[in-house]
Amino acid sequence: MKKIPLHKDDIQLIRQTIFSATQYIFIPVERSFLRLFLCDIIWIEAAGSYVKFHTFHGIYLSLFNLKGAMNRLPADKFSRINQSVIINIIWIDWFDKDQMILANGLPFGFGKDGKKDLIQKIYIL
Repeated sequence: MKKIPLHKDDIQLIRQTIFSATQYIFIPVERSFLRLFLCDIIWIEAAGSYVKFHTFHGIYLSLFNLKGAMNRLPADKFSRINQSVIINIIWIDWFDKDQMILANGLPFGFGKDGKKDLIQKIYIL
């Protein structure tokens, strides 16, 4: 399948369409709190006692565990696909029985219940 190139303005419009501009969280980063718009979060990965928020604007390390992060995010927009990764479902490009690819081209494998959880949250024709 040929990939259609998206410009930064196109991605910005998609993000604004899916999420309200008021949907955000504050995360502890170093000695302050940083506001992250939910539409900017692409994926979140476990990093020991921390999590890395991979966003449209960069990567932020925060003192959370993955379960705590998942509890603070809207369950209909984020899915935990394996033990160490939560993805924002609007960034999914495609998936099959074993893996998924995000819009930025990164592949992720599904964990035990990851695919089942994802399928319950997305619309399939």
